[in-house]
Amino acid sequence: MPHQARSSYKYAEMPDCMHALGKQCDTIKLRYDFRSAIKMPCQGDYDPALNGEVFLLRKVQVQKPDGSRMYYPSMVLLDGIENDEQLVTRAFIRKVGERSMSVVESPNGAPDKALLDAAHREGVYTKILRSQKQVEMPDCMQAIRERCDTIKVRYYSHDATKVHCHGDYDAALNGEVYLFRNVKAQKPDGSQVPYPSVSLLIDVEYDGQYATRALIRKSGEKAMSVVESPDGAPDLAMLDNAKKKGIRTDTVWSTD
Repeated sequence: MPHQARSSYKYAEMPDCMHALGKQCDTIKLRYDFRSAIKMPCQGDYDPALNGEVFLLRKVQVQKPDGSRMYYPSMVLLDGIENDEQLVTRAFIRKVGERSMSVVESPNGAPDKALLDAAHREGVYTKILRSQKQVEMPDCMQAIRERCDTIKVRYYSHDATKVHCHGDYDAALNGEVYLFRNVKAQKPDGSQVPYPSVSLLIDVEYDGQYATRALIRKSGEKAMSVVESPDGAPDLAMLDNAKKKGIRTDTVWSTD
């Protein structure tokens, strides 16, 4: 009889630890090719046989309810998915000397950016999953341009970018601040619109007003804070640097 090569596919039944299916699943059935693992640099110490490297599985599939299969991420970044404080990476690896899959996780608050970036470069299927936060507040940026007692603002806790500024808004930083990006506001009709992270306000709330207001994340916090420059001294450095980094800004002035 002709020799038949042994299949390199393995099977595992487990929880949806990558939270990639977008719904509650008691268990999922995975098929993976343990020979597809590729050595990549990493920050974590996941395999005692390797130093600063790990074998990341490339080909992982999940069985759908109809019996068909679809690709499943080899690595995910989870931001507030299982709890509000969560910020981790989780990955499927093959440890040296083993022929089965292992699930490894970075320390909370220290996602393995080196491994995530390497996976992207090599075309490995990865996902970033973030839990959206919501706060109800006045239209402090005066961006909706309709009378609103309150608006609902949505943002992602860790989706903030450090920019240079003139103001002293964060005691832990000197001349810099973390600006939220990709902020959305819900209008009175229920629709959502992009909402600025920095606004320059000119004569809007009173005659002579000339100030900047910003939505920031202070060091060590996950909630949104609203900060304002001294009146008459808008933080144009923060406004300009936000624009350079693609963060939404707005200039609002009185039409009276």
